[in-house]
Amino acid sequence: MKNTILSLIALFLVGCATPGSNGIETTGEGDDFEDEIRISSYQFSRNYLGIVYAENAHPFFRAYVTKDDRNIRDLQLYVRTNNYDWMYWDEVRYRKNGELHRINMSNVSRDVDCSSYICQNAEDIVGSIPLELLEYIAQKEGDYEIRITSSRSSGHIDATIPTDEARDFLAALNDVRN
Repeated sequence: MKNTILSLIALFLVGCATPGSNGIETTGEGDDFEDEIRISSYQFSRNYLGIVYAENAHPFFRAYVTKDDRNIRDLQLYVRTNNYDWMYWDEVRYRKNGELHRINMSNVSRDVDCSSYICQNAEDIVGSIPLELLEYIAQKEGDYEIRITSSRSSGHIDATIPTDEARDFLAALNDVRN
C-alpha cells in the first residue's frame, strides 16, 4: 500500500512538471508509417497542468517536415486561449522591424467549462507563419509580444513568446532538415 501511494505521488509530480528548454518534441522520424516529421514547442513553456487561465493565451510553434526531401510542409503558430465569452479569434498581430503584420488564424478547437457560477471558453487557433518570422523572433532577447484579435467581437489578448523557445524550436527544425 505504501509503495502504491508513493508511486501515485511520483506519477503526479512527474505529470505536473513543466519542461524547460528541452520541451521541444519531435515525432515521426523513426516511424516507417509516417511520411512527415512533426516538431512542437507545446511543452516548452506549458502552463501548470496545461491550464490556460481566463483572458490569457499560450502560443507555441508546430512544424511539419517531409521525410523524403526534408522540406517544411507547414510552419505554424498555434495559440490556446481562454476567455469568459466566445471571442472567435481570427488574427494574430505582431511587429517586425517596426512594421505591423497580421497572420490569419483558423479556429481548430472550441470547448466550454461552466462551473463555480462562471463559464470559461477555450478556443484554439492556428495559422501558418513564414520561416523568416521564426528566425526574427529567435534573434530577439526577452519575450516577443503578439496580439490575438477578432473581427467578430471586441477585445484582444496580448501574449508573449519566449525567445529562447523560438531559438530551441528553430534549432530542432534545422536539425531535422539537415
